[in-house]
Amino acid sequence: MNNFDYQPQGDFSNDYANSFSELSPKAPGHAKGYAIASLVLGIVGVVFACFCCCLYYLAAVLAVISIVMAFLARRDNNKKMPGMAIAGLILAIVAILGCLIMLTMEIYIGSMSEAELNALFESIFGMSIDEFMAEYEAAYSMEMESMTPLEP
Repeated sequence: MNNFDYQPQGDFSNDYANSFSELSPKAPGHAKGYAIASLVLGIVGVVFACFCCCLYYLAAVLAVISIVMAFLARRDNNKKMPGMAIAGLILAIVAILGCLIMLTMEIYIGSMSEAELNALFESIFGMSIDEFMAEYEAAYSMEMESMTPLEP
């Protein structure tokens, strides 16, 4: 209560701040940058998951980051996900599925006995693992011998 028996009917400072924020132009978001990052990380994740047998762990990390970037693009674009972010999200999901398939194959092949592994190898390549490795070593050593060293 004040000396004039006047009671304010609202908080005018907040009303003024709210009306000012409505009139001021909104700063452009980073939706396009997030969408591009999501798409690029999704593409790299799929490539690593499906074609680089030793980098599928990294593909899982890139896919998770791609998913986060897609949702950040959605947040900065008034709850609408840009097309590139949708594509990045789909590719990230494909990369995660590829990682799960590679991990399942690694666990399955790692749990096989030597006899089972030889039988699988013969059914695929028509030779045992030892024969394949001997052929590979011969081809590799011939290739290394044919290379000339670089001169400084």
